[in-house]
Amino acid sequence: DYYEDMFSFFSWQQDTGVDNQLRYKGGDEVYFNAPYTRINVCNMVISQIDDLPAENSDDEIAKARVKGEAYFLRGLYYFFLANLYCDPYDPTTVGMPLKFSEIIEDKEFERATLAETYEKVLEDLVIAEECLENVPHKSLYRADVTAVRLLQSRVYLYMQDWDNAIAKANAVLSVNDKLLNVGTKSIGETCLDSSSPEIIFSMGDYLIAFYFRDSKWSTSGINISDDMLALYDAKDYRTKRYIGETTNRSKDIFTKVNGQADAIGTYTSVGSTFCFRTPEAYFTIAEASAYKGDESTSRQIMEKFLATRMMNGRTVTESGNDLIDLIRNERAREFLLEGHRWFDLRRYTVCSVYP
Repeated sequence: DYYEDMFSFFSWQQDTGVDNQLRYKGGDEVYFNAPYTRINVCNMVISQIDDLPAENSDDEIAKARVKGEAYFLRGLYYFFLANLYCDPYDPTTVGMPLKFSEIIEDKEFERATLAETYEKVLEDLVIAEECLENVPHKSLYRADVTAVRLLQSRVYLYMQDWDNAIAKANAVLSVNDKLLNVGTKSIGETCLDSSSPEIIFSMGDYLIAFYFRDSKWSTSGINISDDMLALYDAKDYRTKRYIGETTNRSKDIFTKVNGQADAIGTYTSVGSTFCFRTPEAYFTIAEASAYKGDESTSRQIMEKFLATRMMNGRTVTESGNDLIDLIRNERAREFLLEGHRWFDLRRYTVCSVYP
């Protein structure tokens, strides 16, 4: 069903805008244009929000929320673009074209440095944090100050600023440190939806799940790779809950969101690329602490997390590179198909402590 549309991705073509005959069909520019379209919306909101009238305190709170959300989203989109189109973080390399005005300008934009790109992302998130501080949370589909701080911790982690990454992740857990005990979920039951205590922010449906569906109506679809399957073991609750046996297809498939057993691949209420969950804060503290040499904190954090993912928990005794490998593999297991893996693999290549 997807052979022509997905051929360029499946066969790792440099130009993703070609069909299965390597003829240009257009379309690869959408991944560049779509975030900039949304950035433009954020620019328009930011340019006008302060001029809107506010008749009462509720209006002032609403203005602060909308302004904070716009700055959060703009920072998120630029961060996303930088990790799609730029090298892993090296401040001396080239970054993204930056535009912060709502005015249409007839000019050619130049690419900033990657240092400038990340600096602007952090500036936006500081303003978002100020706007959303003490503003009531609207819903999990709207960013609040905790979502901002989780994104800040991620940006600092990518920049190898371990102290700030830890500080922002701790700020997240001071508000919400809840973890879902995956062992309480039955095999075939959804493990990631809006009822999960871990959800901090999501843009909506888990659309990726559809492509990994197990369906009696169709044999098409995508399997989890053997390398990823090998990361899970029998004592891991996520085995058979995040990945599982299939009724209609020959290999293990993605079962994290709806069981997928004889299913058409229905969506769930949260997920895909922009899903923020509390486990990320745990991993950030553990990873950054390990890089800093504070292995005791790193092991304690990982043991607390693994108590909710492994049968009878797990004592973490690893140190040095083995501890860092454990954390990296846990990120791969936990965030399966949530948009972290490619960015993680990129940033690991430039890690100053353990590349």
